[in-house]
Amino acid sequence: FKPNMGKNEWCIFCHLRKLQWSVIGHDRGELRTIESICQMAADLSKKGAARLGVKTVPYWEFIPVRNYTVPLLHMLIGVFNDVDDYVMEIIDTKIISRSAAEIALRNDLNGMEAYIKRLQDKVKEWSKS
Repeated sequence: FKPNMGKNEWCIFCHLRKLQWSVIGHDRGELRTIESICQMAADLSKKGAARLGVKTVPYWEFIPVRNYTVPLLHMLIGVFNDVDDYVMEIIDTKIISRSAAEIALRNDLNGMEAYIKRLQDKVKEWSKS
């Protein structure tokens, strides 16, 4: 019913967005029901946030929302990716020593990437005109 929730990040149990439900001690949102999800899926007049994260009807309409499970595996993968990025950053900046030549080349590469990005932005702007 909500594949690829994307940037909206709606709660799977209620009508709150992540900015609302991630606050400690937040007010509870209106609970989702299978009926309300099906109605929203059928209402093609609503777009974007007005759809409350609903994309399609549920695969199994006989399973109540209160019986849904939190996608723990995906949450843990996200946490692991954050920890991994942090550890790799520490290794790259504090543990592995670099020669002056490598540092200069990395700085050149960063400068070239920034220059390419500026040129790409100019091309996009030019294409709009």
